Amino acid sequence: MHPMTKRLTLIAGAVLVLSLTTAGSLLVLSRRHGATPTSTPLPHGAHRLVGSISAPECGGGYAIDAATVIVRDDHGAIIGTATTRDAAMNGDRCLANFGMDLPKARFYQIRIGSHDGPVWSYDDLQGHDWAVFLRL
Repeated sequence: MHPMTKRLTLIAGAVLVLSLTTAGSLLVLSRRHGATPTSTPLPHGAHRLVGSISAPECGGGYAIDAATVIVRDDHGAIIGTATTRDAAMNGDRCLANFGMDLPKARFYQIRIGSHDGPVWSYDDLQGHDWAVFLRL
């Protein structure tokens, strides 16, 4: 075998081994650190808010598909953000879901895209098991 061919074969082999090792390490780390937000433990006092929003249609002026979800506390500070997902027609309404981890606050104001939602107290959300449904 030509010395140059032997050298290129060794380099290609080393690159392949390094690539496989890196991919394996990333897979192990993603599993160890929780690939999904719900698999990681929440900080003390935090809660997992899940919600759905429905609209007459998925497009047009409603814009609930891949919409930004912002939650503010009673001081107006942003305490959580997410994006709606899985928007699809469900009967005659479009339905999209969202979820995020929130710290404890006295009140929570949700805004989805350009649509303001109601204000909930901590006790309100606790009474609804941290699940909300909004309808446009």
